[in-house]
Amino acid sequence: MNTLIFEYKGFIGATTDTKNGEFINDINSSNEFGCVIASKNVDISPEAKKLIKETHIRGTDDLEPLMFWKDSDGFSYIGIMGFERHNLGNPVTISHDSDLSVLDGLNEVDIDAPDEYKIFIDKKG
Repeated sequence: MNTLIFEYKGFIGATTDTKNGEFINDINSSNEFGCVIASKNVDISPEAKKLIKETHIRGTDDLEPLMFWKDSDGFSYIGIMGFERHNLGNPVTISHDSDLSVLDGLNEVDIDAPDEYKIFIDKKG
């Protein structure tokens, strides 16, 4: 799986496999701010999905830490700022034109936050 989105202590985090993943954009380009991934290549924990739906903030820009899009033909994908390790915060800011129905098409699986993410959040206090 390219990207795993999870929740820990009310914060949303994610990891992206930049070495073996499939991306819609060229993540090695110096012009990119993050990863664009087909929804079929994203796993999300039930807790993360619920938290994003209930507490997200809709930003005022096209580029926000997390973005959800669906084309007219039904193809859906996400954009996520950064590479490999992502702290999306609490609450998560999504792009103003995000289509939250994309969340329902993501692969829902139990995901335990990586230890390094837990340590990072715990240190934030």
